[in-house]
Amino acid sequence: MYKPKSLTSVSGGRTSSYLALHYPTDYNIFSLVRIEDKACAPKDKKLIQYVEDKIKMPFIATAESDLTLYVLQQLEQDLGKEIIWVTGKTFEQLIFERRGKPNLPNRRMRFCTTEMKLEPIFWWVYLNLFDSEDDFVEMNIGYRADEPSRSADDFFEFSYMCNNFGERHNNFKTLEWRSCKFPLQKNSIFNIQIKSYFAKLLKYKFPKESNCTGCFNKDEITLHNQFIEEPLKMNWFNNMEKKTDLRFNFYSTLEEIKNKDYGGVSLDMFSDSFTTCNCHD
Repeated sequence: MYKPKSLTSVSGGRTSSYLALHYPTDYNIFSLVRIEDKACAPKDKKLIQYVEDKIKMPFIATAESDLTLYVLQQLEQDLGKEIIWVTGKTFEQLIFERRGKPNLPNRRMRFCTTEMKLEPIFWWVYLNLFDSEDDFVEMNIGYRADEPSRSADDFFEFSYMCNNFGERHNNFKTLEWRSCKFPLQKNSIFNIQIKSYFAKLLKYKFPKESNCTGCFNKDEITLHNQFIEEPLKMNWFNNMEKKTDLRFNFYSTLEEIKNKDYGGVSLDMFSDSFTTCNCHD
């Protein structure tokens, strides 16, 4: 009888770090979002070397906070086992090469999560853990008890080339490749419990906002404050809007958000109330 391997999807945030530490699985995996802007490169050369050793390719910068990379280093030490790193296209490739013309992801078209997070994880699992297309993994995902509306499906659709009477065609295949598990919801783990746990572990320095610094799922006030917290990376997101003449957010450009007066509202006052994305999925 087939016994599936178990896997934890980690993002480098508090919730998925807590998940990995308290609900161990056979494998832990992180999908890195890369950008090509040298201005955003980590100042720590040892950190760059660490990332390159993990992804087995040159690394310039990430759209996420560099603090996330340090968290993953610490988490790997505390787990006492490897965290597998995967990565797909750079964000620039996704924006400028995906469909032959510039395109930016947004809340209606969240292809950034699919193509830079989920797809690299899928292919690693498919190529390293499966003996047949009937195989699947049991994947732990860090949705908390105070996030009842978040969901994930067990399917992945990918394109492949096939021969049809001597002609090459692009077909699509859908695999039910994982069985999603939500231990934090099952065991009634809330954000306040996770924050309390890490408040005692000063070796973990989490960014104020996890996942991509300029993510369209972040509230305008958060994005405004991100220009203060992560100015170089927010400038990258801002420049992508200017270069494409498109926007990540429906109602405001990042330039407008950057220059808008929000009355000095603190990021700390609101960060727990915003809707998060599925980037750690």
